[in-house]
Parts: sequence; structure tokens; C-alpha cells
Amino acid sequence: MSATSAQVPASMPPGTSLWHPATGQFDPPRLRLAIVVRGWTPDDFAREAECGRTSVYKALQGKGVRDATAIAIFRTLARREPQLPLAG
Repeated sequence: MSATSAQVPASMPPGTSLWHPATGQFDPPRLRLAIVVRGWTPDDFAREAECGRTSVYKALQGKGVRDATAIAIFRTLARREPQLPLAG
């Protein structure tokens, strides 16, 4: 899966976008939600994704990240199903 063709993780409602390929940025609240509902803290997620903590926090702040970082984030999110129910 490439960063520009990434799909919204299963925990995200239809019609929402976690990734903005034109800007190379994640949507901070949606990324944080995707991480938290899978039972990770940002630091735990960075270790699991094998990314630097700084890169994960940049993504969580809505700053642009390298393609390799975006790919690692999506792959890591895809490896674990949400563990916490989302309020509907």
C-alpha cells in the first residue's frame, strides 16, 4: 500500500480521510483516534511502527511526514483491529 493510495482504516467512519496525499499530512484527531482505539499510546505506536517518536508526533500535529513514515503508520494501523468501540 502506498501513502498516496492509502485507504481509511476500518475504525474510521465512511467518508472521512485520515491522510491528505496532496499535503503529505495526516488529520491529527483522526490519526490519534485510530491509534488510541487500537490500545496504543503514541510512544507504543512509534515502537510498533518502527518509526521515530518525533515522526509520529509530527504526524499527530498535522505536519508533513516522509512517505516511508506514512507507509509505516498505515501498515501498523492495519496490523491491529480496533479494541475499543467507537461511539456512534
